[in-house]
Amino acid sequence: MRQAPVTSARCLAVILERALVGVTTPAEAASGYGETFWWAAGITALAIVPCIVLVRAERAARQERGRPDPGVTEEAIAESVA
Repeated sequence: MRQAPVTSARCLAVILERALVGVTTPAEAASGYGETFWWAAGITALAIVPCIVLVRAERAARQERGRPDPGVTEEAIAESVA
């Protein structure tokens, strides 16, 4: 699982490299970077799906065991902001 960020970065590098082949103007280069941006956004969206599934599965397992769902506490919010 630790290889996923490296693999994603390599994929984006290849996408950018192929998008910039034969580029002669700044507008064409901008288009290549834009295409790579949307690939990155798509990869991110795909990565969020398993996270949502995992959160729901953990919440369901916690409720089956009779433990209350802790939700978001003020302490957790303070830690994330700090």
